[in-house]
Amino acid sequence: MSNVFLTGAINIGKSTIVSRVMAEFLRTGISTAGFYTLPYVIGGAVKGYYIHPLFPMELLPLPEKRIIGTIKGDQWAGVTQTFESIGTEILEQSLAGTADLVIMDELGFFEEKAFGFQDRVVELLDSPKTVLGVIKPSNLPFLNDIRKRDDVWLLEVTRANRSHLAGRVLEGLRGNGI
Repeated sequence: MSNVFLTGAINIGKSTIVSRVMAEFLRTGISTAGFYTLPYVIGGAVKGYYIHPLFPMELLPLPEKRIIGTIKGDQWAGVTQTFESIGTEILEQSLAGTADLVIMDELGFFEEKAFGFQDRVVELLDSPKTVLGVIKPSNLPFLNDIRKRDDVWLLEVTRANRSHLAGRVLEGLRGNGI
């Protein structure tokens, strides 16, 4: 196992676990790279999601220029161009950099048609770097391919296990040489 992905219901605590694990590694001097997906909020309402790198990027656009998903009515739609430009750049820098742990929070349906981005995800999973990510429980070819990889440890976050799962992930990653 060299890559760990958390899955589970919305707001169950997946990103919180990733943040706890990352904070512990940073405290012990392990470097990280990758990205978070953050809500784009206007007037107290979530209007979309944007990608945010974990390392400084030259000329990083404002969040409204990094939107990866928007809502129109009650339907969410991905912004493929953002994945193919900024998302791909983040993953390429993560691959080329010195970080031992790459965070991908999260992979889902927004990048369904972002094939260049998907290729960079696979490159990172194939690399010597360890990936800690979140993957939506959606039935999509790209996500299904990640789930069925031999080098992926998939953990479902539930109300019953979320309080101790960060420790379990830390143990697994440390056993992987991180």
